[in-house]
Amino acid sequence: MTQKTLPVIFVGHGASVYTTAPDDPTHQRLKEIGVMLRALEPQAIVCISAHYSQPKFSVTATSSPKTIHDHPVEALYSNAYPALGDTALAVKIVEHLTQAGFNSAIDPDRGLDHGAWIPLSLMFPAPQIPILQISLQQDYNPQQHFQLGQALQAFRDQGVLIVCSGGVTHNQTEFRRSYLSGGDVNSVTEWSQGFDAWVTEQIIPPPNQTQTADIMDFPSHQFYAMAHPTIEHFLPLLVAVGAADSGFVESSVTKLHSGFQHSLSTAAFWFQ
Repeated sequence: MTQKTLPVIFVGHGASVYTTAPDDPTHQRLKEIGVMLRALEPQAIVCISAHYSQPKFSVTATSSPKTIHDHPVEALYSNAYPALGDTALAVKIVEHLTQAGFNSAIDPDRGLDHGAWIPLSLMFPAPQIPILQISLQQDYNPQQHFQLGQALQAFRDQGVLIVCSGGVTHNQTEFRRSYLSGGDVNSVTEWSQGFDAWVTEQIIPPPNQTQTADIMDFPSHQFYAMAHPTIEHFLPLLVAVGAADSGFVESSVTKLHSGFQHSLSTAAFWFQ
């Protein structure tokens, strides 16, 4: 039987304190997205998270990845996500990336950080398939991460679901200010809403407009500096764009979710 090409998914994982709460809209939507993804019967999941960076593009290779609690919500510290790993697939990915000219390596001990296990535990609550992570590279070069996505395209035809986890907007200082002041979690600042809308237009242009990869011009946007004081949460989206048929060629994109948590965008996209 011919293996179908699996989509690429980008999710804004938001803040742990909210996304893990059953009444949170992003929590609910990730569970719904999971129903759609499980119906595709992926053979493995490769996750690129904003919370894992290394000097080289590194691939986790432990057979039983631990649940890493790299977040401040103490009530979650006892949570464990019983994921499986796949050392052979990790080696195959590193070999593929090395042949493609990337500086890459096996990471034999790394588990799953909260940018991976929180959304994946909602989408795949009883994981029966291997889950691996690929790190960001610590130089945080946008073009390099876009090209990483392009290199990962081949695995979409091999039963691998690529899940990229970050945030279309992510200003942690502004989040904490609003959260600690008791502000409305659903309130959205102009800079966050504006940058989220611009990104969506680059990925899903209005009717009768040509789809382009102008998203790579993100540093010139008036709200970019506020939306991303640091770039690590934006890079997984660039990986997703790169993995979507060289970043838009013959790809169709659906916005699966629109949401904000104290101006952290939890937008999610499906790249077919």
